Amino acid sequence: MFLERLRSRRALRVAASLGVLALATLAGYLYHRTNEHFRQLQWELELLQHDRDTDRITLDVGPIQFLHKGYSITLDEVSYGTTGVTIAGRIGNPHLVEISSLTLVFTVTKAFQSVRDEYLDNPFSVLFNREYNVGSAQVSVGTVAPGATTAFRAVIPNVRQPVEEYEVAVSFSGERYQYPR
Repeated sequence: MFLERLRSRRALRVAASLGVLALATLAGYLYHRTNEHFRQLQWELELLQHDRDTDRITLDVGPIQFLHKGYSITLDEVSYGTTGVTIAGRIGNPHLVEISSLTLVFTVTKAFQSVRDEYLDNPFSVLFNREYNVGSAQVSVGTVAPGATTAFRAVIPNVRQPVEEYEVAVSFSGERYQYPR
């Protein structure tokens, strides 16, 4: 009788230990799956914000490329040299306001999609990584009248013939808006 009880207690302990081990394994698996889903959602949200906040163009000659607020850029020349890439084109203003003192800022980076794992590990490491930022240039355009275009020319250093995917972001700097008289 005593041995039977001892065996049943031992069996109960073993069964309880196996049950706890199975639950811990299941909890670890579910945590890992949930964490991966959370990371993927975090990345997709970051991609959406990146698309919403960044005006990008491609280095293609000819097509009209529209920025978020309706402004347009058409590239007439794209040539790669030892100093970088030279781009020349026209910026268009579709609005009824005149833009003066406009400076275009071109920033070339690696494709944002290529830095997913690095970004999820540490978002700031991507922003301050010299390998992520390829080159940038500023060009003073001056005044763009309502419904008109103005020419620009810029050389973006460190950009070579695309071996890998680049993103070219365009932003305005120092501009003033006024209604024409």
